[in-house]
Amino acid sequence: DTVAQIARMGPEWPMVAALASVRFDRPELTDPLLEAGMTALRGPFGLMYAEALAAHRLRHERFAEAEEVTRRLVDIAPDDVRYLRMHLLALYRLDKDDEALEVLDRLGSVDLSTLSREAEEELSLIGAAIAARQGVENWRRRFFALFTDLPISPLHYRGFVFLARRDFAGFGKPEVDIMRSLALAADGDYASAAEVFPADAIPAAVEPTPTLLDSLAIIYLRSRRSVDGFRVFVRLADTDDSNIRRHASFWTGRFARAAGRNDEAVAWFVETLGVGGSDSCGSLPSDRVLWYLIDSSRALSPKAGIEAALQYGAKIETAWYFDDTFERLISAVVERRAWRLMPRLGEAVGLYGSAYIGALFAHLATGLVDYGFASRELLEATPIRASSGEVSAGGRTTGMRYYRMVTSGKLVPWNVDDRDPGAAASEVRVTISESGPRAPEESVNPDRLVLQKLLDTGRLLIAYDWIREGGFSGFRKVDNDGIEAAAFALSAAGRHTEAMRLADTLIRKSDDTVSKDMLAVSFPRAYASILEPAAERAGVPIALAYAVVREESYFNPEAVSRAGAIGLSQLMPETAADMARRLRMRAVDLRRPEDNLSIGLEYLAYCIRLFESTSFPTFFGVLAYNAGLGRVRRWIEQFGDLPPPIFLEALPFAETRLYLRKVATAAAFYAYVYPDVASDAGLPVLLPSIGGGT
Repeated sequence: DTVAQIARMGPEWPMVAALASVRFDRPELTDPLLEAGMTALRGPFGLMYAEALAAHRLRHERFAEAEEVTRRLVDIAPDDVRYLRMHLLALYRLDKDDEALEVLDRLGSVDLSTLSREAEEELSLIGAAIAARQGVENWRRRFFALFTDLPISPLHYRGFVFLARRDFAGFGKPEVDIMRSLALAADGDYASAAEVFPADAIPAAVEPTPTLLDSLAIIYLRSRRSVDGFRVFVRLADTDDSNIRRHASFWTGRFARAAGRNDEAVAWFVETLGVGGSDSCGSLPSDRVLWYLIDSSRALSPKAGIEAALQYGAKIETAWYFDDTFERLISAVVERRAWRLMPRLGEAVGLYGSAYIGALFAHLATGLVDYGFASRELLEATPIRASSGEVSAGGRTTGMRYYRMVTSGKLVPWNVDDRDPGAAASEVRVTISESGPRAPEESVNPDRLVLQKLLDTGRLLIAYDWIREGGFSGFRKVDNDGIEAAAFALSAAGRHTEAMRLADTLIRKSDDTVSKDMLAVSFPRAYASILEPAAERAGVPIALAYAVVREESYFNPEAVSRAGAIGLSQLMPETAADMARRLRMRAVDLRRPEDNLSIGLEYLAYCIRLFESTSFPTFFGVLAYNAGLGRVRRWIEQFGDLPPPIFLEALPFAETRLYLRKVATAAAFYAYVYPDVASDAGLPVLLPSIGGGT
């Protein structure tokens, strides 16, 4: 009676219970619960259950049962691309090829923009496989085109297995070798793929396509065979086919760049732009070619990079795509103290840089003037896009926040209000009768109602998965109010990592206003009873302690980095063991918050103390916590005469520059959100204090 009783409780309850059955490993309940919801409900609720049930059955390879549900879905919504795709998958796996071809025809007449690239490629594989099974004329050409026209993906492996079962009948050896190579690459074995690929067969036996050249180049690059790649692609660039020549020239430049021959790389990228006299890139994304051209020029010298940006910048279509190479240019100019290049660099940034790069340059130029490294004419002569107050979609990144804050001292790009966090949409009421639940109005978002019930019953991690991972079908449509409610609930329950991710999603989506309560979710006082006493014992400002731990681990005590750093403070075991001996701690567990925070904050304090002889010990200590003591000492030898705001931009590691910006920004937010921890975080030269409400 369990399923029947749950189905009578309300339209959201079968889905809530089905999600719980997955979480708690009760698979025998999932299917009947979803079926009960689909059977009892109409409208958006019925569709939600049907979609989830179809996805569940497809995932478990119960294709006949999945077909029954997907047929119902496409009858209700015949042009819905999601339902058509699921129906096609079921029919194909049941060998119902004639019906599957009809669905493929229908998919050809609907908008596929909501599908991922992988899903669209899967449709191509299914079409080719059906053609092979039915022996359609030219099916081999169609199947081989699947390999030559699609980027390397798991579909190549699946397609190769499909053909291997048919012994590759009718395919020539070069074709089989190419398909085998791409299948190996799709499986991650690039070294074997490079050995197998018959490069000499192109174009002698197999006509190349731009995508096939791209795949071959990726195989050579990832197998570290740049010399072989250069040799092959120089030959392939000698062709009258302009599109093939563009791709071959581009990859020849990439191989030259990988070999450190940036002068040759620049020449090949210029060649790519000018193939056929069109001064364009054909099927290659022009920004991609321009990025490599400008960045390879930068690798030759900052001056060459600046001149390349000025010469070719007018062709840039997406300014933010070039943020990293512009930032490298700025860093190289500062590192070499090439202040004479600043006017030309400012011209390039003002004309072609994004708002973020404009803000970075404005901050740097102001600092150079303020500290006497440049005259005020530099600011007057340099157009800066960011100074106009522009805020783009990328303007909510840490970099933009940091540079606007250091320049204006404001919490931009938003205003902040103190609205009640309980202002999320209220739960929709439903009527329950003996015959079962009556669905709410058509306008109700069923996903929102399911989410609300999950929150009400304390199933917070299931709610988080419902939002972030898409439940059963991957197409959840929870609104912002629901995400906000989940963020507050997770935060209140101490699930700070998940709450912060949801809060940051909302903050990035905010156009004008962010609530101070939501900022408190994004910058929580997590583990306060442990962290704050540990910070006081170590002598680390509390706002700085929170900021460092937040940026190190997002308050996830189980976090482990690729380098092996562990826990809240992301401590390397060797470093932690050394500090534990100094602190006379025994039986240390770095996943235990008490141990990790005690050691981590003592180590941060130790890093800061090592630089007490400098004018800015906290600044250098935080850098050392991230990049290592040895590196920071070398940087001080190189750039120690530069004040911290300019010193930061000279650092050769973008990761370290970003880390310091994140910590400084987070410390300022903690001081703003929690006035009682607003003591000096030790980074005042980088970030002014934030006034209330600004």
